[in-house]
Amino acid sequence: MVAELKTSATKADAFFGVRSYYVEERRTAIGGGNRSRLFDDAGHPAGALIQRTGFAIRFWRIFLKASLLPFRLELHDNSGRTVAAIRRGWTILRSRTEIVDGRDKVIGFLKHKDTARRPRIKVFNEEGKKIGEVTGTTGTWDMNIIDREYLHLGQIHAFAPETTPGETRGQDTYFVNIDGEGATPRERRLLLIVSIAIDRLLEHK
Repeated sequence: MVAELKTSATKADAFFGVRSYYVEERRTAIGGGNRSRLFDDAGHPAGALIQRTGFAIRFWRIFLKASLLPFRLELHDNSGRTVAAIRRGWTILRSRTEIVDGRDKVIGFLKHKDTARRPRIKVFNEEGKKIGEVTGTTGTWDMNIIDREYLHLGQIHAFAPETTPGETRGQDTYFVNIDGEGATPRERRLLLIVSIAIDRLLEHK
């Protein structure tokens, strides 16, 4: 059991040791959810973002807004192991949006605070302390990742599909990059999780 936990932690550390990812937008009913492939900055496969969607939730989508529905977004590494997830229950029950690690332990949470045409997601650690934000415009994927001191930590951009590297060439992707040092490794991890899942999160705001 101890060896298994160490292996899980090592794989998660390796995944989050990479600060740049291309995220592919792709919808499919396969596996009961939506799947987007992840690539490293050289365009090599690096995992997947998977939205778990059961039949009941797909049914309720016909009648209810996405903002009322529960969801679960999972980050998987190349071996298929879950390294983190973002989850929320029914909002009519005042459920908050939580960030969990690969063992489903809560490591943070987030709140939407949008203005007109400018999404803004505040990110908190498990103790409720705000550690940063992801904000900007999604029309052209021009978003900023900022730390708790409101200083630049990274960005989310989109590039012309014909200019992106490796297997991302020709794909519709957005590029997440954390290049600042104004946050702890744990805080950068939380902000990277939210940034990778940003398009799905905005669907459920």
